[in-house]
Amino acid sequence: MIHQKVKDVYYLLLYPVSFFLRFLYMMHYKIFRSEFTKIHVGCGRNYLSGFVNIDANFQRKADYLLDARVKLPFPDDTIDFIYSCHMLEHVHITEAINMLKDWYRVLKPSGYARLTLPDFEYAIQIASKKHEAKFPRAFDSPNGQAINFLFCDGQHKFAYAADVIEELASKIGFSKVEAAKEVDPHIESTLMEPAGSFSVNLYK
Repeated sequence: MIHQKVKDVYYLLLYPVSFFLRFLYMMHYKIFRSEFTKIHVGCGRNYLSGFVNIDANFQRKADYLLDARVKLPFPDDTIDFIYSCHMLEHVHITEAINMLKDWYRVLKPSGYARLTLPDFEYAIQIASKKHEAKFPRAFDSPNGQAINFLFCDGQHKFAYAADVIEELASKIGFSKVEAAKEVDPHIESTLMEPAGSFSVNLYK
């Protein structure tokens, strides 16, 4: 695993560049990809066909190399579906709120976002010895394992539970937040969502 300090320097450099890249992608989307109305934010290794896949890691296959903390390169009210799995916890809470506001901006009135995150409730179960978490650092202590799960060697900047997302989303303006099903009609492939996660749909 690459040390978090190295990643921090990389994203510090990519962030200002992403404002310029966003402008280019706005033009590219308008001319070449406007028929795509599903986006995958923070795609990582899970490239989804039929989506505009976005990731800040140049080592991953993505349609747009972009720091998702800058605004998405899509017009208002044009996107049917946003998918994001284990990405939002990697940014600070103020940045996460701004990102959710931008997702709300680009979604159509009938659109929604499926958001999957590490579950704070699962961390409590780890601390209670109901589960184990040995990645990325092995601890014998149940509390150490719970902290390890939540913060992932400093990669995670905030912890979430379903009710936390519901509170944030409602303040932004989302009309409804509900638990997501194991499958989603917008995603044809099998969902690769890690154990200990929760998934919610945020409806505009």
